[in-house]
Amino acid sequence: MKIIRLPRLKGPNMEAVLSIVFHLFVAVLDIYSLVWLRMIGGLKWTSVFYLTIWSIVLQSITAIIFSLSEVSHLLESRGNKKLKKAALGNVATNNFSLYKFVLFHLSFVTTVCVGIMYWSIYAIDPNALTPRDFIYPLVLNNMHHTLPWILSLIQMFIFVKREINSFSLKIDVAKANEIGMVTLFIVSVLYAVAAATKKLITGKFPYPFLNDLNRIQYAVFNMFSIAFGLMMSNISTQILFKVARTMKKQAAVDKSN
Repeated sequence: MKIIRLPRLKGPNMEAVLSIVFHLFVAVLDIYSLVWLRMIGGLKWTSVFYLTIWSIVLQSITAIIFSLSEVSHLLESRGNKKLKKAALGNVATNNFSLYKFVLFHLSFVTTVCVGIMYWSIYAIDPNALTPRDFIYPLVLNNMHHTLPWILSLIQMFIFVKREINSFSLKIDVAKANEIGMVTLFIVSVLYAVAAATKKLITGKFPYPFLNDLNRIQYAVFNMFSIAFGLMMSNISTQILFKVARTMKKQAAVDKSN
């Protein structure tokens, strides 16, 4: 039986290990926050209609997939291509990187939009987003609406370093922007439909303030939210590739010196 030896932890291998540790930390933190929410009675079947839950679940799934991807990079660095193929299936490297881009993009934009919109509405009326009889612990509230987008910013630099600058992702900024905006638009429409479905089933929208809106106001709010999401999608893609170009230039300068 052949013994699999792990690569030496230096250079790219060390980066892969640190990436694995970070993404596992993100996944565990997100899962723990949901368990905590369940323990205080805030996680019910109707919670699937909250965009916050969507963002937390999406971020944890993205983190787990990124961790598995980094493990495959470590195995590949030791020439264990059969193990990598067994772990990832028959998906081509570029396609897999594209899937990871879509996941990261959705996770990044969703966590940022949720954070901005939540705290903006919260500043106006703290009871507009949660039932009045529900006490949201301050730490848990920030774990759901502040920490995720901070972790997403860190994840952005890791994604640039590990995927874009390694040429695993073979698309330009225009194509990435198109894919990101189309995907986000589909998810945004799906959420609007999900929120309307909850209204039909329970007689209430997911968030209390939505129940005070008439049909026209609700439609305007949805259009604004989708437009805001698409704008953030465009901005995040531009920033992502700008950071990539900056890091490439800096790497070239460091190499020449």
